Amino acid sequence: MAIAATILLAGCGGDQKIVGSWKAQSFYTTQRRVETRTFNKDGSYTDVAVISKPGSKATLTATDVGTWKPNGGDTYAVTVSDIDWVPTGAPPALLKRARDHFAKEKPKLLDGARKGSAKLTVQWVTDKSFTADEAGQKTTFQRVN
Repeated sequence: MAIAATILLAGCGGDQKIVGSWKAQSFYTTQRRVETRTFNKDGSYTDVAVISKPGSKATLTATDVGTWKPNGGDTYAVTVSDIDWVPTGAPPALLKRARDHFAKEKPKLLDGARKGSAKLTVQWVTDKSFTADEAGQKTTFQRVN
């Protein structure tokens, strides 16, 4: 998931066009990722990614929450204020290790989300679809609502 303090969205064609929920499915190495990004009218932002490995019952739900606002022209600034990881489907000992690891690393991960930035270039396919290029990974998002 793009845990980033600032995401620049280019080519959006107006600050309200991005309002709504957008869903994408992608594969990174051996992991499947179903991601929903929501940009609310009130300026709140949520990014929920469910990550799984084909053939495994284990999943990780990674959630970023924060705010977004127009950043001039066709760009938007997204500020992540909190993150959460919820592992499921693995043996209890492994789930505990995963939760403990996240609890220990959360301050670093959140700090990285607040300080780091990713440039997300958006090319609108239609009003209901855009392709994003994020760190060289192209992902197509479809409007959910």
